[in-house]
Amino acid sequence: MSNQQHNAGPRPIPRGEQAMSFSAAITSPSAYTLTYFLKNTKPEDLHETLLRAVKNNMMLPYQIDHLLYSLQISGIVTTAAYIAATDTTQRHCVRCHKGYLERNNGLSACVIQHDKPSLEKSDHPVNNLTGHLNHYTCCNLHSEPSVTLQPHCFKGRHTTNVDNVEFNAFNVKQCHEMGCFNQHRPPSTLGSTYVGPRPLQPSPSIDMMMMDANLA
Repeated sequence: MSNQQHNAGPRPIPRGEQAMSFSAAITSPSAYTLTYFLKNTKPEDLHETLLRAVKNNMMLPYQIDHLLYSLQISGIVTTAAYIAATDTTQRHCVRCHKGYLERNNGLSACVIQHDKPSLEKSDHPVNNLTGHLNHYTCCNLHSEPSVTLQPHCFKGRHTTNVDNVEFNAFNVKQCHEMGCFNQHRPPSTLGSTYVGPRPLQPSPSIDMMMMDANLA
C-alpha cells in the first residue's frame, strides 16, 4: 500500500486553538461568569467602569488591546469607531456652534443651557401645576419657582448635520443667525479648535457614518 493510500484515512483532531468550537465557549466557566455579570450589572455602571479603567491607566496596553479585540469580534466596536478615533478634521457643531474633533466627541460633549425662564401665572393646570410657574420657552417646560430643573436643555453628541438638531428662536439657532462663518467674529466664540478666519465647513459624512454605528 502506498504512502498516499495509507494517509487517506481519518485525520487526527487538531489540538490547541484549532480544536475549539463555537459550542464549547457557551458552557465554559468564563462564559457563565461573564453572563452572570452582564445580567446583574447596570449598563451605565459597566460603561463608567470601563471608561474609567481605560482613561486612568488601570489596564496595561496589551490588556486594552485584548479588550478592544474582544469588543471588535463581538460587533460592538466597528470600523466607524476606528476611523473616527483617528480623524483629525476640525469640525463645527451646528447645534452649540463650537469647534471639535470627532475623536473628542461623546454623549455629553454638546451641552445647551436653558434660556432664562419667564414667570407666568396659570389659572389652568399645566402638567398638574397651577399658580405662578417658570416657563422655559426654549423647551416649553413649566416648573414651580422653587424647583430647579436640570441646567441644560440638551446634552449629547456634537453634530455637523442640521437634520439632527431641533432649532428654536431662543438658544438653538442656526449658523447663519449666529454668524458662525463670519471671519470677523472672534475665534473664541467658535470653540477652542477654531484656528483662524477660514470657515469650518460642516461635514455630514462623519455624522452619517457614526449614525450607522448608532452613535449619532
